[in-house]
Amino acid sequence: MNVVMIAGGGSGGHVYPGLAVAEKIKQEEGQVIWCGRPYGLERKIVKGYTYCEFSAAPLRAKKVSQQLKALIILCVGVVKMVRKIWQLRPNVLLTMGGYVSVAPAIAASIMRVPIVCFEQNAKLGMANRLIAKIAKVHLCGMKCDDSRFVCIGNPVREQIKQCKDDSKQSLLLLGGSQGAKDFYQDLLSGVVNTFTDLPVTCIVGYGNISQEHKQLMREKKVNVIEYAQDMQEIYNAAGLIVSRAGAMAISEINKIGKRVIYLPLPSKDNHQYHNAKSQERPGVMVIENQSLEQCIEGIKLWVDGLFPQPEAKSQDSTGEFMAYLQTYFENQK
Repeated sequence: MNVVMIAGGGSGGHVYPGLAVAEKIKQEEGQVIWCGRPYGLERKIVKGYTYCEFSAAPLRAKKVSQQLKALIILCVGVVKMVRKIWQLRPNVLLTMGGYVSVAPAIAASIMRVPIVCFEQNAKLGMANRLIAKIAKVHLCGMKCDDSRFVCIGNPVREQIKQCKDDSKQSLLLLGGSQGAKDFYQDLLSGVVNTFTDLPVTCIVGYGNISQEHKQLMREKKVNVIEYAQDMQEIYNAAGLIVSRAGAMAISEINKIGKRVIYLPLPSKDNHQYHNAKSQERPGVMVIENQSLEQCIEGIKLWVDGLFPQPEAKSQDSTGEFMAYLQTYFENQK
């Protein structure tokens, strides 16, 4: 039986594509081992698989003391993962990006376990720039700026593939797996004050429901939730989605063909902006600089029936992922 070790965490974009592949590996009677922190998002949502815990910290920090602490944590994590790999003997390590993937990748390299490096976004993150140097196979979900990576699309969870477009007059504000507390608080207030009778669902992230949110739920047609593992029903009910532009959000929204307004999260490498701009077309609006006014104008177009329906784009690469893994396993025999 082939044993696949998957490393990923920190955000849904690093976890859900790995889970989509894990589901398929399990169906084909392979064994999956997940590597992640003993806390955080991945520990909450990864269920039903052997779970290897280790500590991890962001490698990019402003203070020297924080950088030193992150390096110490990284070294401890590598030692722990070397022991786990020696005990569990995986055939391959699949890294899903983010700083959580770095320690398992270094440990796999030390133990001579081949690494498949996967990047979801249009620009390589810092962790994958490091991991790519020691990886055997390089795959990406969106065409990226590194010629080593083969673009196959992002794996999409099975439940998302079952979504239907009900075209309901309901708005979904999607802040990503970590939420966007301050920004989406302002956006939600602007929406409910402008569109008084519009049903709105807003996902704000764990621990981000404020007193203002609770007041809006009492007074308006607003449903504010921290986090939703089962997105099928929520996606089905949405006529328009206002979302951050993480790679997995884009892939899922493309798969179900929903009208969408993207508000890319600003960052040092602006990877969400590049993600969103690569998808811009009728029915897909990209708003730069997080302009609330432009977002409200876009919602008005939808309410007035002037926002076109985009064509669904299938970006599910689960089958391609399995083909790559199967070919790799066969070549190792």
